Amino acid sequence: KDGSPKRTARYGITVDSVIPSDRIGFDFDSVEDGTLTIDRQNGTRVSFGSVYCTKVGQVKYDGDNVAKQTIELIANSRTE
Repeated sequence: KDGSPKRTARYGITVDSVIPSDRIGFDFDSVEDGTLTIDRQNGTRVSFGSVYCTKVGQVKYDGDNVAKQTIELIANSRTE
């Protein structure tokens, strides 16, 4: 009813998403009970489960004219 998930979140995640110039960007508002996997450069992975989107930021342009958005997510589980 108020737009927040039904369960209490354990992890808050903030990611920057690059908006593609040649196609429609991903609809983060529709994410419900998703999984987010982050590949680190040292060969390890972190996976977040039961991910919900809480906020999609405004489009910003960096110095190279690349469009980006800041996405705030919450998750109920984390595994490495």
